[in-house]
Amino acid sequence: MQLDAFHAPFRDCYEAGVQAPTLTDDREIAFDMRLAALFLKRSLNDLRAVWVVTCMGYTSEAAAIAAALFEHALAVEALAGSEARARELQESSSGDLPWSPLELAKIHAQLLREEAVICGKNFADDDYERLWREVYSAYKYLCKIKHPTLRSTSHDAGSTNLRDREFVVMAAPDLRQEDLSLKATVLMISVSRVYQAVRRFSLHSECDRERPYYQDYLRRMRGVVPSARDAYKSLVAGPLPFDISDAAISAEYRLLKAAQSVATTGR
Repeated sequence: MQLDAFHAPFRDCYEAGVQAPTLTDDREIAFDMRLAALFLKRSLNDLRAVWVVTCMGYTSEAAAIAAALFEHALAVEALAGSEARARELQESSSGDLPWSPLELAKIHAQLLREEAVICGKNFADDDYERLWREVYSAYKYLCKIKHPTLRSTSHDAGSTNLRDREFVVMAAPDLRQEDLSLKATVLMISVSRVYQAVRRFSLHSECDRERPYYQDYLRRMRGVVPSARDAYKSLVAGPLPFDISDAAISAEYRLLKAAQSVATTGR
């Protein structure tokens, strides 16, 4: 199967996600971690669903699930280790997340900045601005597929093409080679977000990191990103069938990257 290269990172990410809540040595689980665990479970369900639906050939439907996964996974990061945000969610009258996807992307970037400071690594304001835009842009791309857009539906119609500008109105998997890059992108975004959620959850689990069980978890986690990146590179040879280069977030990101490049090279 074309997507076999993604099987290992999806398997390892899912299994590490199941392990993460069992790493703790504490009998009394903190309130924020209990709430984060709810969203971690949903993220793992979403991850499995994205894999199954993508492998069946229904790329756009997988992207719609991936958009939900995106928010669930970022919610894990926002809640794990933050009693204040956990209380904020609890006090929400509707039970809905009190943060928008954009705000969740900024929380993710801020958490990485705090982690960098603790580790003594450089993390400038420009890094923060670039990072949250990278994360949010991936979400916006999924939303271009999930929501009714001409660019996405036009691409979908090609799965039942008979000849130029003609297609059959019917449900059918997209088995075209030109859809492969889109499938790989949906898979890459999904596994990356759940990986970060699992990682953040485990960072706030009180446990003995020398235990063989923790080392087994760590072995799985270490393989997820490199193997997913290799899988993506092996499947994506050209441009995506459509992009969001016309979106404001993309223009902002390009300007930031250009400014950072000038600052780095001195030109």
